[in-house]
Amino acid sequence: MRNRILFLCLWPLLALTQQSCDTRIKGELIPNQAPKTQTVVDTIIRSGDDRFTSTVVLNWWGSDPDGYVVGYEFTFDDNPGPATVWIATDKTDSTFLLTVPSGQDTFDFRFTVRAIDNEGLRDPNPASVRYPVKNSRPDVNFVYAPAGGNPLAGGFPLISYPVLHYEWLGTDPDGLQTLEGYELVFNDTLNAANIYSLSATFTEMILKAENLTGTGSPCIVYPGQNENPLTTRMQGLVFEDSNYVYVRSVDQSGARSDWKQSRPTYVKRPSSSFLLINAYGTDPNPDLNAITIAALYQTELNNIGINTYDQVRIFQRQGSQFVNLSANNRTQSLVFDLFDQILWVGPDFDISIVFAQNTLGRFLNGGGKVMLSLASSLGSPVVSNFYEFSPIDSLQSAPAGFEFLLGDTSTVNPVTAGYPTLKYRGFTSSVRPIKFVTGVQPLYRANILRRGGTSPFPPFPLYNGNNVIMGISNNTSNNSKFVITTLELHRLNNNNNLGALLDRVLKTEFGIQ
Repeated sequence: MRNRILFLCLWPLLALTQQSCDTRIKGELIPNQAPKTQTVVDTIIRSGDDRFTSTVVLNWWGSDPDGYVVGYEFTFDDNPGPATVWIATDKTDSTFLLTVPSGQDTFDFRFTVRAIDNEGLRDPNPASVRYPVKNSRPDVNFVYAPAGGNPLAGGFPLISYPVLHYEWLGTDPDGLQTLEGYELVFNDTLNAANIYSLSATFTEMILKAENLTGTGSPCIVYPGQNENPLTTRMQGLVFEDSNYVYVRSVDQSGARSDWKQSRPTYVKRPSSSFLLINAYGTDPNPDLNAITIAALYQTELNNIGINTYDQVRIFQRQGSQFVNLSANNRTQSLVFDLFDQILWVGPDFDISIVFAQNTLGRFLNGGGKVMLSLASSLGSPVVSNFYEFSPIDSLQSAPAGFEFLLGDTSTVNPVTAGYPTLKYRGFTSSVRPIKFVTGVQPLYRANILRRGGTSPFPPFPLYNGNNVIMGISNNTSNNSKFVITTLELHRLNNNNNLGALLDRVLKTEFGIQ
């Protein structure tokens, strides 16, 4: 009974509560209000050299009275309108590279930014500020191969025949896209008539003397990796003197860097069509010393009437810097192409055969004639793709358990009439007979001794297999000739008749007068 009375008492209260909650909000809904955008400053006044550099840091922020800001849009349009393309961002600062328009040294950039609220409404009155910017001068520096490196990677010559390579790197605080080009000149920056212009596309070039007479020559210009030269010539190269190249970069406003000077190169004019390449070094052993080898060949060549010829110690160093080595294989090949006949002598078959393949292609394709006298070793590869430019198919190793020997009594006999019988001087256990490709004419066979097996002690029997150590290839399509031996010529002079061999090859086969 008590419970029922309580229920009856609560009922009026419930009815009263329902009646009081039945109120409604009255009035008009306020539309979404646009966000507001601000930048750090509204006005910047700078003139002359006090203007900003091209890289500026800009800051902005926004607020929204009835929501929150979700992002921003900015533009550098001078007068933003319906066609303006706005760039979206959620950042409130950024670093910009402001590129001065082509042909101008200064410019006022207008930066406009607007906030966007959570309902997508954009500030109808964006914040805007003008930044007075001055163009920055570009810069440039020459680039060189590291000193002391592998000769196959090139160098920068202190002395060179008149084919030179230069490489540089241009920079610009306003961005690399503002570089218009480079200006280069030989030896004298005050001679405006000799200034040579190149597009910013190119950051290297090869210069080759157009003629080899007189005190100097205009240079053919091969820009970049182009195999075809430009039609205009670069003036100012001087023979028998040190030459410098100067470079400066030019940007699209016309601003120029300071002139930068290259390392010097003494440029020699070829005195003949015949080049002796001496690949020996500074070993105290006379048989391996470049100076001794040069004197030996001078005597032998003079004795057969070749008194005028050019020579280069290709791997010579002064400290860690190469003296004669070109900057790259392509430049070196153009140096060799200045000549018609080449005698290449060296103690290291492996490095010379690689270098020769990399640099003699142009020379041989043009009908050049070359003789390679190199010392093979037990480590020289039997087959290699570096033999493809030469008459070599493969080198031959001694059978397993045996060695090939040559000593003071070993003769090297001609296969072709008109060549003298040679005799080896000294002792070697690294003889590598050659298997030539089809069509190559063998010139010499060596009486090679075979040590090992059942004959570990002298007297050693003769090896009865392939013993060809020299041959000549005649290319009838381009008239080039290629003679190669895996034994050093000066070690084949124990009969004192090396001159007779050189006379037959250089004068009869190669046509040197």
